[in-house]
Amino acid sequence: MDTGRAGLGVLTPKRALEQLISRALIQQQIRQEDAQASEPLQTEVDARLAEIRKELPACLRQNCASDAGWKAFLLAHGLEQKRVEVYLRNRLQILRFIELRFRQGILISQEEIQTYYRETLLPQYAPGEAVPPLDKVARALKRFCWNSK
Repeated sequence: MDTGRAGLGVLTPKRALEQLISRALIQQQIRQEDAQASEPLQTEVDARLAEIRKELPACLRQNCASDAGWKAFLLAHGLEQKRVEVYLRNRLQILRFIELRFRQGILISQEEIQTYYRETLLPQYAPGEAVPPLDKVARALKRFCWNSK
């Protein structure tokens, strides 16, 4: 299972197709509405990339915070810097669109955050690795996603 999909189960061809269709439909809605308003700035993409390089468990193991470590990580995973940036830009655009559209109706309880932290996030870290504290994860979830109950 892909660690980036932790808690989501095995990605079968059917589930992959469903996710691609959902993504295409969301992007269609973005284009029909105000695509300009939801387009992330380069500074937002850069900030998210910096967070990933510092906090993603797989990146911590390869010291992605350094340029050499990041280049090694990209090479090891068959990725290119530009492709990662395009992916992040699309992801940020979709998340912003969903937040603007559905924010009022989505609530996450503190218990749900704790369960996510304990069952999904913590297993991604190897023993002895620095793990972000629960309160930092909770703040990030609230900031990036939804209001809390």
